[in-house]
Amino acid sequence: MSCRPTAPSRLLSRPRLGLLPPLFLAHAHARDRRPWLGPPSCPFPVRLQSAPASAPAAVRPEAQDDVDRLRSGAAAADDSSVGQHDHVSPPPSQRRWPSASRSTASRGSPEHLARAAAESARVVDGIRSHKYWLMRTMYSAKFNRHSHLRHFWFNFKCVLWSDRATAPAQVPALSKYRLQATELHLHLERHRVEGQDGPDSHLLARRYHPLGLLVGALSHSAKLTMAMLDFLMRRGPVPFQITADCLRYLRRCRLNELEDDDDLRSVYGQQLAALRNPHTWPRHLRPSQMDLLLDHLTASEARALLFQFLEHNKLSAMPNRPSHLFVLDAFLRLKDVDGALQVLAVFPPSELESPDQELLQRIIATLHLEAVDDDCGVAFLSVLPRLLKLGVKPNQVIQNKGIRNALKFDLVPLAWDLVHHAQEAEIKIEGSCAASLLRHSFRKQDLPRLNQIMSTIYESTTLSQEPYVIMDMMNIVRLVCYFDRKSSPSQSLAHLLTIYDRAYNRCLLTKLGILGPSHAPPATHPLPDPPPMVCAFLVWTYVYVQRNDRAVLSLWERWAELIDQGDPLIRAAAQYDVSFNGFLLFFARSRHAVWNVPLILRFMLDQNLCKPSHITWSHCITAYLQWREHDHPAAREINAILLQSKAKVSEKEWKEYIQPRFPALHLDSPEARQFVEIDSPHKPDNESPPLEWA
Repeated sequence: MSCRPTAPSRLLSRPRLGLLPPLFLAHAHARDRRPWLGPPSCPFPVRLQSAPASAPAAVRPEAQDDVDRLRSGAAAADDSSVGQHDHVSPPPSQRRWPSASRSTASRGSPEHLARAAAESARVVDGIRSHKYWLMRTMYSAKFNRHSHLRHFWFNFKCVLWSDRATAPAQVPALSKYRLQATELHLHLERHRVEGQDGPDSHLLARRYHPLGLLVGALSHSAKLTMAMLDFLMRRGPVPFQITADCLRYLRRCRLNELEDDDDLRSVYGQQLAALRNPHTWPRHLRPSQMDLLLDHLTASEARALLFQFLEHNKLSAMPNRPSHLFVLDAFLRLKDVDGALQVLAVFPPSELESPDQELLQRIIATLHLEAVDDDCGVAFLSVLPRLLKLGVKPNQVIQNKGIRNALKFDLVPLAWDLVHHAQEAEIKIEGSCAASLLRHSFRKQDLPRLNQIMSTIYESTTLSQEPYVIMDMMNIVRLVCYFDRKSSPSQSLAHLLTIYDRAYNRCLLTKLGILGPSHAPPATHPLPDPPPMVCAFLVWTYVYVQRNDRAVLSLWERWAELIDQGDPLIRAAAQYDVSFNGFLLFFARSRHAVWNVPLILRFMLDQNLCKPSHITWSHCITAYLQWREHDHPAAREINAILLQSKAKVSEKEWKEYIQPRFPALHLDSPEARQFVEIDSPHKPDNESPPLEWA
């Protein structure tokens, strides 16, 4: 059944839209958010007489393999290619349209992409009627012609993303679309005055396809792309996915054009602001689309938009895990604990009880934002109890992170309660966590707990071979032997070996000349060599228990000789500045040994195995300032190296390490202005800088 419009004379001035089948009208009316009221340029409802739609051109056999390869390789999780009101979608395994993700484009070769794009152009050019309305409903319908449009847009998008420079040569249709977009833009510039041949009639008279215009404009310039988007939006709504893909491409590939033109950047911002309207969003928002919408927002604006994303994902008929993970990452980037916990509450309890690696990393990142709440004078952790309330089950990683957080905030009873709970639940205490317990107990001089954790480490074969535990225990033994007991170097070395021998062999010690060959134990139970990190720390520890320059100088000569000879273990250990720091600090103490400081520093810079850290420069600056007062010649050599290397330390390093030894040298002194790296001024707290999400 059909009815004639009430104003036929006005209809004749509009572009001819052809005929639509009744099924298409019913489908569009059921799928659209608003009732179908005719074209946007027509002020009254129009109903057209039904007629069979023209069949699209068939795919050529020689290009069918390339098209099928792209379709089958598409990511099934990309549900935004389905319409936002398509409630009866087939399972992902039965979908034939490709994903808009870039991963598929990267898997296809340029030849396959070019052939698939050329075939899509041939098929779409065969669809002669209702081109604009097909574009409007291409994401909310399942007819073959809508699938062809989706394939067309996906294939050309992959071609442009893969190689924009050679795309026109690979796909001749792209040059045709670029020429059409350029001609239409010139026509629009010539006919700005109303009443002349309108752009709508010119568009259909020249048989320009809207998607072809956008593809050609994208390959031409950002200005032409924005002009085509503006032209099509004045005719009616452009699908969210199409606009988002265009803006993403401009942000990635034509950012220089946007930055150089203020007017163009303003139009880009207006288009992006229009996309942030939740009423225009599809059923599923992809992470790439949400990343685009978050571009150039302040922290408060981004937080508000993320909550809209979260509510939108909750209304989805299907769980959208990638989108939830993206929103969770964005909240973590903003350091918003409440938002991150709200996103975690969306996940099923089964996933929280046994999280996979992706979700577990986000849970640990949430624990990184741990804080302390104070209730009636009782301090307790804030984030961990809320995670447990959501259903997160403590495993080895979560339990050890909770222990480290409790020690970080000096909640010692809570930390040891978590340790006892881990032991009862047979959860392994990691080496880094045991090292934290060891350091904290030693600093607080908590001898009962220090003895407890050291006994636990000694009884555990696994913990006694953890590198961080070994280094912390050796450091504690060094401090006790050197400062408390005033032990001799040989006695201190004997205590260090009781820790070292449980994990590693003594070949390194004999190689460095610390022990003679006769001290090597029988190889009944061969142990491995220490890792480079432990090797560097062992040298640092051994140097710091010495009281004689001769032993340290002998060790340095042997250390430098092995580096020159290319010893793999020694050169790998020399990549850690801690080994050089030990020699520098030790030789800087003595008037007779300070001559070695510039030699060691030049050797370190010439070998270029590691860059001097702030600690390294602090030792050298301290040596220079100390011996400058005594007019020592080595001070001038050290200063020359510092100036040549542009040595800088942080304000914190100067205040905590250098200024206590030289109280007269404040931050406004000439020496501080020479060696202190001035931190960039912080913005006021009430200002929220724009966030870059690219």
